[in-house]
Amino acid sequence: MSALDDLQEARKNQSGLPLKTTESYPITPNYRFELAHNGEKFISKYGVYYIFNSTGARSTLSDYFGRIDLDAIINGNQVGLTFEHQLHAVKKWGFSAYAEGAYLFTKLRTRDYLSFVFPSNYTRDEKYIFNSNGFTIESGVQIQYSLKYLRAKVNLGYLLNFSEGLYLYEDKDQKLMFNNEEVNPEWSGLRLGLQVDFLFS
Repeated sequence: MSALDDLQEARKNQSGLPLKTTESYPITPNYRFELAHNGEKFISKYGVYYIFNSTGARSTLSDYFGRIDLDAIINGNQVGLTFEHQLHAVKKWGFSAYAEGAYLFTKLRTRDYLSFVFPSNYTRDEKYIFNSNGFTIESGVQIQYSLKYLRAKVNLGYLLNFSEGLYLYEDKDQKLMFNNEEVNPEWSGLRLGLQVDFLFS
C-alpha cells in the first residue's frame, strides 16, 4: 500500500495544518470462507473460497476551534479457486503445497471532514468512492493436524496482485492519480494464515 500511504501523506501536507496520522494502512487480518472436496489423488483438495480484507488511514486534528479528519478505507473481496497437493503425511500430521487464483474487487472510500466552531460555524464533508478490478495468484505451503472431523492448518504463502488503477465510482474515466501516475491497490505480500476445517462425508 505504499502508493496509498504516500497519497495520505500528501493529503495531510496539502491541508497546511499539523495533522497527526493515527494509522496508515496497517497490516490487518484476512477473513476467509472455503468450501472444498478432499481426496487422495495428486490434487488432494480443490474448492472455492472467499476472502475479505480491509485496512485504511486516518490523519486528524481536534481542538477548541474545531476538527479535521482525512480518512481512507480500502476493502478487498476475493472469489477464487484453491488447489492443494499433499507432500508428506505422518499419522495425524500433514505437509502440503497449495496454489490459488481469484478475482479481486477493491473499493476505496475517502472522506475529508472539516468542522469549525470559531470564529463561526462551518462544516465541509467530501466523500469519494473509487473501484478497481483485477485478479490474484497465491502459492505457498502449509502444515495441518487432523482430529476426527476437525483439521487445523497453518499456511505461509505469497500473494501477487494484478489490479487496474483505482477509478471514480461515478466515472470510470476519472482515475485516481498521484505524481502523474495511476494509484493501484497493492495487496501483494506475504500471507500467514490459521484455518480450521470441518470435514464431513
